[in-house]
Amino acid sequence: MNMKNKNDKFRILLNTTLVTGATLFDKVVFLIINVFIARHLAVALWGEYSTALAFATFFSTITSIGINQTLIRFVNLESHLEKEHFGNALFVKTTLAILAYTAMFITLIVIYFTSSKYNMNTIYLILILGAVRLINEYLSVFYAFYDSKEEFGKSTVFNFFFSFLFLIGTLLVIFYEGNYFHFAFVRLGAALLIITIVIIVTLSRFKVAFN
Repeated sequence: MNMKNKNDKFRILLNTTLVTGATLFDKVVFLIINVFIARHLAVALWGEYSTALAFATFFSTITSIGINQTLIRFVNLESHLEKEHFGNALFVKTTLAILAYTAMFITLIVIYFTSSKYNMNTIYLILILGAVRLINEYLSVFYAFYDSKEEFGKSTVFNFFFSFLFLIGTLLVIFYEGNYFHFAFVRLGAALLIITIVIIVTLSRFKVAFN
């Protein structure tokens, strides 16, 4: 019993350290990236970039309705049905992501024809960053699935890889005097690469079913 308690405490400590460390690293890296981008872009261009990111983030929250927490709970409660719970979570998240992006696209069309608030560059930027934000939300389902199985190391590595790719890409854009579209495309490319790797790795280990 004592040995089991020690193992449990060590596991909890290790998992907590991984999650906390990954979160801090992610926040620090993105803070550095935003500082680099803000210093590289003119004030007006930085305003457009941050506005586009905020607009895209707002619509991506539509897909955050407790799916990840529910997945973790049900996989732990009904481990024998984990592939169904995982598949259902992916289906719901995919449906919501499509609806969210469609709603964002329609809203941008309405804004464009009824207001001069956003120019076409800002709208294009929102569409690119909107795809990035929705990919990140989609990734969170995979991370929640790994967390439900206490495989925190997997989600930590994937998060680290994404942050590292985005940081390197940002530095390259700055070095070659790129614009805010290049920053957005670098972010999109990193997100697409990570989601591809995550899907391949996950589906090679776990089966997915829909119920």
